[in-house]
Amino acid sequence: MVAMFDSSAVPVAERADLMRAALAETSVSSVALLGARDRVSARLDVWQLGDSYLFRAATSPVRMFRTERQARREPVPLLALAVQEHGEGLHRQFGPPRRVRTGGLMGMDMTEPFEFSWSGQGASRALMMPLEQLDVPADLMRHAVPRLAHSPLYGLVSRHITELFDNADAVSAHPLAAHIAEAGVDLARALIGSLASDGATRKEAAEQTLLARVREHVRQNLHDPHLDAASIAAAHNISRRRLYSLCAQAGISLEQHIIQRRLQGVRADLSRPTAAPRSIEAIARGWGFRNITHFNRRFRREFGMSPREYRALKTAAHPPA
Repeated sequence: MVAMFDSSAVPVAERADLMRAALAETSVSSVALLGARDRVSARLDVWQLGDSYLFRAATSPVRMFRTERQARREPVPLLALAVQEHGEGLHRQFGPPRRVRTGGLMGMDMTEPFEFSWSGQGASRALMMPLEQLDVPADLMRHAVPRLAHSPLYGLVSRHITELFDNADAVSAHPLAAHIAEAGVDLARALIGSLASDGATRKEAAEQTLLARVREHVRQNLHDPHLDAASIAAAHNISRRRLYSLCAQAGISLEQHIIQRRLQGVRADLSRPTAAPRSIEAIARGWGFRNITHFNRRFRREFGMSPREYRALKTAAHPPA
């Protein structure tokens, strides 16, 4: 993580000007502070993910915008998909202003004029991605951005962005951070494509992004003990045969993929001191394992030791304070 700006570390007399400059740089927009200059506050954080990046802004009342002249003279080839973390925002692009309540998802094509603001304390978390990688026609983008809430993928993409930020430090430090960003681009393309006005475009977007959507669905439902091929196929309106064929073409064994992701989740929990009061069985069941004997056998095969041995090793390395 790169902490771009923290107003608490800046003298009060300098906060307003420095906050405006820092927010303008990270949001690639013009900035107007709406509150009293001596009461402004902001915390701005950025995490790099390959060619994309995560940007979180938690501030006092503020307005961010790009005028038509700015967009024409200095286009910024990015799409921002942002989830309102706190407070209520007001967003305008390609249509009348729309309220963005806590948990709501909005999109902004940074090559076009836009306006986004909140009147109280607010916070927003945005995944910023290159339009070149997204490869979506401008007219489809203009049609889709005001209508994101109508997409069947709205919840999936919102949860994806939220969980990226919940694990931003680990995700950005991961050797495969660029691949994680590519998954976000695929989901964004699917989200926008699902809102195309013609059925052929919607179908093409769905086919091109099906594997990415399946993998994200699996990731978000690993805790569900009933996650299996039948439920995944039903969630995507395809047959199990089509699902297995899709995974085989990508070199993925669906069942083994689910088990491995669950085992990684259990291992991460066993490493956390905060999970010490929970039994190993409870943690395993929380990750969707129903047969504990099978879980113990697979954990040993995957990591070379039993779950109990792994927890003891991590406890010895990081004893409680």
